[in-house]
Amino acid sequence: MKRLIGAIRGIFSNELEVRVSHEVVTVSWDGQSKSIRAVFQVSAGAGRPRVIGVGECQSAEPSTVVPLFGPLPAGISSDTWEEGLNAFMQHLLSQARLGLVAIRPVVHLRGVRALGALPIGEPGQMLVTALLRANAFHCTVED
Repeated sequence: MKRLIGAIRGIFSNELEVRVSHEVVTVSWDGQSKSIRAVFQVSAGAGRPRVIGVGECQSAEPSTVVPLFGPLPAGISSDTWEEGLNAFMQHLLSQARLGLVAIRPVVHLRGVRALGALPIGEPGQMLVTALLRANAFHCTVED
């Protein structure tokens, strides 16, 4: 019975490695990988900025590029940054899911210590929270 449960769980929770740096975030699984530039875009129009893309996204509307792991540009709040971080991790995991059967992957997060301070919160905790919100089953920081 334990083997059956383990086999079923294996179908729905594969393992991913997410390696972060100031320039790029790479997700790896089963000998494959996908790297995405560590930025997101927010609308530059009137009103509260909203996240409109992640990575190398090309937007038809005016936008501001926000570094995921750097100082915030003028006019970008910590709430907007957190929304961008969540959208980025959602996109990152969706890219890996294209090559996996996994619904909720186990994520091994690496490179966090090298990031230094983030606009809000402790880096490891902010990234783990964003990955769990992106539907990871479990996330561990392994620097």
